[in-house]
Amino acid sequence: MRNLSDLWTQAVSEFPERTAVVYQDRSYTYAELGALVNAFAAGLRARFGVQPGDRVALVMPNCLHSIVCYLGAIRAGAVALPVNVRLKAEEMRFILGDAGATVVVVHQTVWPTVREAIGGTELAKRVVGVEFDESGVVPVAELLVPAERTEPFPAQPDEVAAIIYTSGTTGLPKGALITHANVLSMCSPPSADAASGRATSIR
Repeated sequence: MRNLSDLWTQAVSEFPERTAVVYQDRSYTYAELGALVNAFAAGLRARFGVQPGDRVALVMPNCLHSIVCYLGAIRAGAVALPVNVRLKAEEMRFILGDAGATVVVVHQTVWPTVREAIGGTELAKRVVGVEFDESGVVPVAELLVPAERTEPFPAQPDEVAAIIYTSGTTGLPKGALITHANVLSMCSPPSADAASGRATSIR
């Protein structure tokens, strides 16, 4: 097993009918979640031409889409860039620019801040909106249409899966590069939960 997509594909294959996530009183099986992840990966490639190594920023609170978009971005070969929703616009602007984000997926609760952060940049033309509609913003639903199976990018263990920025308390925030090997080492122990049928709840 080389990367996070391999682990996710294995989970979907082995436990398709088991509950993977419970969100807002609805349960999603591994198969259902897998279909959404696959569709989002395909949508990123088709709509935005996302290439391996591109940075896809995710500015969302804990929600179903935060899981789908994180796994989908990685499946497409991109690097996931989660951004703290509590940051100010100027802080977000620095992180998005420093990381070289090429697409930003944003939840409606933080859209006003993100809109200010990306104003006047090329990134303003490459926004995916979650739970809101606005001119110039691509609704996430357009990227979640059922798609043929999207083969995951064959990332190697030492390749970057995500970039997590520090709080920057003593200076500018710094991006910590998280490899697939790092992520696998964190994900592997709880895999026993999936085997036992225990699901993850998001509040």
